[in-house]
Order: sequence, then structure tokens, then C-alpha cells
Amino acid sequence: MESEANENLERLKESASSWLGEPAAVGNGALIETAFLMAAADGELSDIEREQLIATIEYISNRQTPREQLDETIDQLIAALEADGWEERIRAVASSLEDPIARRNAYRLAAGISFIDGEVQEEEARLFSLLAAAFEIPSEEAERILVEVRDELFPPVAE
Repeated sequence: MESEANENLERLKESASSWLGEPAAVGNGALIETAFLMAAADGELSDIEREQLIATIEYISNRQTPREQLDETIDQLIAALEADGWEERIRAVASSLEDPIARRNAYRLAAGISFIDGEVQEEEARLFSLLAAAFEIPSEEAERILVEVRDELFPPVAE
């Protein structure tokens, strides 16, 4: 199971670079927090989800952030979520991502985080709905993005 999750992590890293383009392009903090929110949606942050968050932050920060600072960043995100609650954090992320393309890329990244362990939990599905609404992504388009990300990370097997 862990080797499969590590393979999924590698595919997600490769896909994220195509979704996000150049590191530091737009809304880095909001991209990171969106990924964090999805990783935390089920109430716990698994080791593989934490590693994906660290990989995401490293990519977005162009690997200029020391590991201990990455752990601090995740701890700060946890504290902000506990203090503000889900609705406020989602609202803050959405207001930081004004560009529709950036919002869709953040949504893609959240989908990749959700799919990393191979299944979407009920809490994650609920968060997809909240993010799509906050990011003003129509439900049909949001569903299409989820399918695209799933198929990119887990290509259908030819029969």
C-alpha cells in the first residue's frame, strides 16, 4: 500500500508541474492552503498527505524553504484552521485567488491531494463542493476537472 501511495505521489508531483506552471506564478500561499485543506478534510493528516504537502510547498517555493520551516508552515495552517474554522479558511483562500485559472489550478491540486491515497473520502467530496462554490467553478466543470485529474494520475487500463 505504501509503495502504491509513493508511486501516486510521484505522479502527482509530475502533474502538478503541468497544472501550476512556473513556481511562484500566482497565489502560492493560497495554493498551499488549498492543498492543506484537502489533506486535512478527513480530520487527520496522514504521513503520505503530509509528504505531499511538503513536496507541494517545495515545488511552489522553488525548493528555497528549509524542511523545518515546511513543518512549521503546516503547523501554522493547522492552527489557522482550528482558530478560524473551515468556512473562513475557504473564504480566505478564494479571496486570495482572484484569477479563474489560478482557482481551477488550486482545485486541481486539491483533487490530486485527495486522490493520492487512492480513494476520495466523504469529507473530501464535501470539501470539493465547498471549494467549487467558493472558487465559482460551475458543478459540471468541477466534476470534469476531477475526472481529468483522476485519469491523469490513474490512467485507465486498456483492455
